Amino acid sequence: MIAKSTSASAESSVCDERSICIFTAAVSVSNGFLEPHMTVVVHFSRSVIALRQERAIIEMKASQVIVQPQGQTDVLFQYALGEWSACYSFTSELEAVTFVGAIRLVQHLAVLQTPEAYSPASDALLSQFTKYALDYAEELWSLLLWQKSYKFHDFVDVLNGILSDFNTKGADMTSVVGKFTDLCTRFAAEVSVEEKVELDGVTHYTMTPEAVLLAQTWILQQHATCIQASRF
Repeated sequence: MIAKSTSASAESSVCDERSICIFTAAVSVSNGFLEPHMTVVVHFSRSVIALRQERAIIEMKASQVIVQPQGQTDVLFQYALGEWSACYSFTSELEAVTFVGAIRLVQHLAVLQTPEAYSPASDALLSQFTKYALDYAEELWSLLLWQKSYKFHDFVDVLNGILSDFNTKGADMTSVVGKFTDLCTRFAAEVSVEEKVELDGVTHYTMTPEAVLLAQTWILQQHATCIQASRF
């Protein structure tokens, strides 16, 4: 059961152990065998992805998963430590896009828990996740955000500008931190962040598609701040 959206900060959304994204998809595994629908739950605070089918639950670390969009509504889901893979088919393009965005958000959260995030040499990682956020922002803009407010295109413009700096002259990390922070501050009140959902008899909070984008931007700001601090 899902209740009305509420407002909350991006930080509290991803740090709260009750904060999740939940998806349902039809599944075709690598051997061509069709399985019943799978429920995938992304647990942000634990950096874990749970595959739930009937009474079975398999948990994978976010760092052990690879996702690759395959057309408008299909996503290839792979286990990086083995040969297992499956194609997940979602009911809409927005659902598929949000799924990929949520997976890449939880993977960036996992990166921030490693020493690499605090290294002056982690610019390449920050650039890669900025590209992921830009891809998500562009897709979300075309599918949803343009209907809400043209102001949301600022995510696309700012992320594109930062990525361009990374790819050409190298980014001024103080400026990058400021730009990420500005986006988070300006759009915190514009985004419906969470919806209540019951899972195993416990109330959780599932993030809306635009909340995933806001959280991605907040994590980028945190990562850039770590790099900035390591240089002093």
